[in-house]
Amino acid sequence: MVEKDYPAQHSTDSSWYAIDECGHLAAFFTSESGALPKEAVEISPYEEPEDDSFFWHRDDRLAIESISADHVGRLAETFKGDHCEMRMALGGVFFILQKLPRKLRAHLLDKKTHPANDPIVQVVGDRVVVGYFGFGEAAAKFHKTIHDLGLCIACTNSFHIRASRVGKNGDLVFSYDHPSANGAAWPYFLQHAPQEVKTIDGLSISEADKKELRSGIVVEGCFRDRMFWQPADSLECSFYSETEPISSPNDLLHTLFGYW
Repeated sequence: MVEKDYPAQHSTDSSWYAIDECGHLAAFFTSESGALPKEAVEISPYEEPEDDSFFWHRDDRLAIESISADHVGRLAETFKGDHCEMRMALGGVFFILQKLPRKLRAHLLDKKTHPANDPIVQVVGDRVVVGYFGFGEAAAKFHKTIHDLGLCIACTNSFHIRASRVGKNGDLVFSYDHPSANGAAWPYFLQHAPQEVKTIDGLSISEADKKELRSGIVVEGCFRDRMFWQPADSLECSFYSETEPISSPNDLLHTLFGYW
């Protein structure tokens, strides 16, 4: 059984879960047109604290605060080469930098320059990750600034580095998102790898959920090594539209970003 957004009759919009051979848990969000496996498992949702003081992009802030250094390295390797134009951004942009000069740090903290969208800055390993949400002149100026300075190693725009939490303690798990580009069934893309990876035995989810997950989908290998995944390659899946699933990550990246 999966959780479906039934008011959105134009799409699938489902959240489901699977484990890998190491026993790690991952959350998957189909968005409009991602493949939905027939054996997909739903678990009890994480309840956000009532006194939460974060605003709309709370999950992104949580993710960038805890994202693992090896995952940032994989993102940089995946998105190396030509860099995306601001017009290609679909909601938010993450930049991976080698360093953050004092001049640029001051630019990020200038409230007059960024009145509505505060950039998120986090040092992860030997990299600096900057998240910027929203559009407009300020976003375009920031995008141009870091590229003119030659600081950007990789742009990951269009994707949010999304944090997924489960259990009574809000444990972070691997999180995959689907871009729903052009209504096609693209591969899922790994958005977030937690700093501290736990198996389902160490997660604060119910015993019933653990039993359901073990009897559901078990993905070969480890989620750490699976940046992209098309479940339709090995599982019976349903789709929003009558379309053939696309397996190549390069096709996805080329469509979204115009390179690869």
